[in-house]
Amino acid sequence: MMNEQHSLEQRLARLETRNRILTAGLVGAAAIGLIAAAADRAAPQTFDRIVAREVVVVDGNGRERVVIGSPLPEPRLAGALTKRGEALSGILLFDGEGNERGGYVTGDDPSSSVSLTLDEIGRMSVSLWAGERGSSGLRFGNQDGNSVDLQVNPAGTFLTLRERGQITAVLPTSAAPPPPAETPSPEARQ
Repeated sequence: MMNEQHSLEQRLARLETRNRILTAGLVGAAAIGLIAAAADRAAPQTFDRIVAREVVVVDGNGRERVVIGSPLPEPRLAGALTKRGEALSGILLFDGEGNERGGYVTGDDPSSSVSLTLDEIGRMSVSLWAGERGSSGLRFGNQDGNSVDLQVNPAGTFLTLRERGQITAVLPTSAAPPPPAETPSPEARQ
């Protein structure tokens, strides 16, 4: 009986030793993992080149605030998806409610312009654009159809004023208004 008890005590001592060794190993592995994770966060990775179809930046609530893409997604206005007039590539900015509020874009068609826009919800307010050859423009507008357009193209330089969507003045006065095809349409942008 005494021999049996001694044998059980030896086995228990060996098990306790193994338990301490396993516990120390587990704690050590966890510590190494935490140190590696902290080191990875402390030193961001640098890449020479990143190839992607889309990059999305989200805010603290997970809402998309910046999208870089080719093609860009359909616009969200007042919470609803709408149809874009043409496929665009570039950078879009969104407000805290998810509405498209501006961007730097170009159409996929080779004759498309490149545009920098500042948007109200549902429409462009300011647009700076450059066509494919020899044309560029700047437009300020509001929701009532009032706008000021400054355009330069091979035919000349034009200043066009619109009130409620109707042309009220064109400078120079001897010139016909520039063709509307030169100005990116709000429908194409949105």
